[in-house]
Amino acid sequence: MGTRKGIPNKNKRNLIRLLQDMYGEEFSPIMKMAEQAQRMHEITLNSTNITDLKQSLDAWDKVANYVEPKLKAVEIKYDDRANNFPTKIELVGVSKS
Repeated sequence: MGTRKGIPNKNKRNLIRLLQDMYGEEFSPIMKMAEQAQRMHEITLNSTNITDLKQSLDAWDKVANYVEPKLKAVEIKYDDRANNFPTKIELVGVSKS
């Protein structure tokens, strides 16, 4: 029987403990990714190299996957013959499953 959703398995728990033993009790892979993304961003501020810009964007994209919900694409159709009411557009986040 597997673990409940969101509960790390034994291998993951052991890996986290090992990383915390190596890098300190407060070690967090996501925070380390964010620190590196910020560092890349600062380097990119002084660069016009498109590869540097793309790598910085990719780094922030990886961090965003952990902290922001994915947005679902929605098709919007409008028929002005149907009514003259204002259109309301609502963006709804979709969580990962």
